[in-house]
Order: sequence, then C-alpha cells, then structure tokens
Amino acid sequence: MFRPKKLSSGPAVQRSSGSSGSLDSPGRPGPGLPEGSWPIFVTDLDRVLAARTPKSEDLVRYVFFQSLVVCGVQLHQFAFEYPHPVEDRARVDTVLVDRQGRPEVALEVKFHRSNRSGTNLPRPQLAGMLVHDVARLATFTPSTVGRFLLYVTDNEMADYFSNPSNGLTWVTGLARGESMVLQA
Repeated sequence: MFRPKKLSSGPAVQRSSGSSGSLDSPGRPGPGLPEGSWPIFVTDLDRVLAARTPKSEDLVRYVFFQSLVVCGVQLHQFAFEYPHPVEDRARVDTVLVDRQGRPEVALEVKFHRSNRSGTNLPRPQLAGMLVHDVARLATFTPSTVGRFLLYVTDNEMADYFSNPSNGLTWVTGLARGESMVLQA
C-alpha cells in the first residue's frame, strides 16, 4: 500500500499543520500551499494508484500539481527544474513563484516502489537519494521559502526507513497527511 508523506523543512523541528506563506493569498495552510490541496491530492493519488496503469514519479508529481491548480495555483506560478540558488548545477524539481517571479515554495518529489521483477530495491541507495533531496531543500534560499518533500512509497521502503538501526525513522514516523518541520 502506498502512503503519501509530506515533509516541510524550516527553522525548527516540530510536527506542524501551521499556516504561513501565501502565493499572494493569505490564510493558506503550510508555507504557500493552498487550503484544501492536501486532501484532494491524497484522494486523487489513491485513485490513480489503484488504476491498472503504469506508475511513475511523474504521475505522483502531476496529481500533486493538479491538486494545487484545483485549489487556485495558476499555471504560470510553476517553475520546473528550477536552478538551486546555492548549489551549482543543482536543480529543484519544482518551485512555485509569486506574481513577481520570486520563489515561494520549493518542492522535491520522490516515488519509490517495488520492482516488477520482485527483486529487492537498492534500499540504501534509494534512502540516500531521498536524504539528498532533503539536503537540497534545506539549503534553498531565501529561508522564507516553504520547502516540501513529497515522498510516496510502498511497504518495502517504509519498513526500511522505520528500522531504527538505519537511523531514518523520521521519514516514516508521520501519520498520513501529517507534516514535520526539519531544522535547516
């Protein structure tokens, strides 16, 4: 079973459902995300993952973007493969910008699932890719930008992350729809 996770990085470590940020509209939950977008995403993601069609990280990304558009984010606010402001040659999957083109939300998306062949995934390598995305978000500037890691996985990777000996329990230690603010 796939479990959507939402992690935001910011100035403190705490579980949070706070409201800040705007994308030019006050009162939205989380830095820059429109109100209602998360439940729409979860519902639509469940629907597309249950369908008998190929699954990919792009599919997860498109479903999330659709939930944002439905809730009022304009298409011209999406900037894909955005140049990282600090790390040379690094790109952030997506940045949502305000009317002046300034970054408001940086988003990385990961989708890990079992191989069709039934062989084990290279779990340490996949975990390293996820941690690398977290680090990329943590160094994104300015610090007022909302930073989100959208991670969707199956039980194999969730079990790997929840094993305390791997030191990564923070990845799967959230309830569905819950977020955590990580110290940068």
